[in-house]
Amino acid sequence: MKKPFAILCAATIAAAALLPFTANSVFASVPRYAFETEDGKWDGHVYNPEVVGDVEIVLVHPLYAKYTNGKTVKLKDTSKLWVRLCEANTRTCTAYYNLASGKAQFDNVQVGHFYVDVKDELPNAHVSGQLDVVFK
Repeated sequence: MKKPFAILCAATIAAAALLPFTANSVFASVPRYAFETEDGKWDGHVYNPEVVGDVEIVLVHPLYAKYTNGKTVKLKDTSKLWVRLCEANTRTCTAYYNLASGKAQFDNVQVGHFYVDVKDELPNAHVSGQLDVVFK
């Protein structure tokens, strides 16, 4: 029993060692960012250290809409959610991109620090969930 386990461990380590060399250029944020609209806080952080590149914000289901009457429901239609990136030092922001497809891509993001800002257009509700920041 020890020999098969040792072989499995060795194979896993070897595969992990090769992963950085064989993976494509898509990297997601780890850990995921929790967000809540209308809470006055940033909903994630993007640090682009080296080159101008594309960044994709991807919603992770389930998402929840909490209404002012106390009712909370799973949110399936994300067409009322929007996201933008704001530069950390100057606070200048991109336009909002709609998250109807569950993701939004920002092209040619400059080197630097950026905050993620998610807003909703739901009357009498705010949305909470998680998102990934993916470098492409």
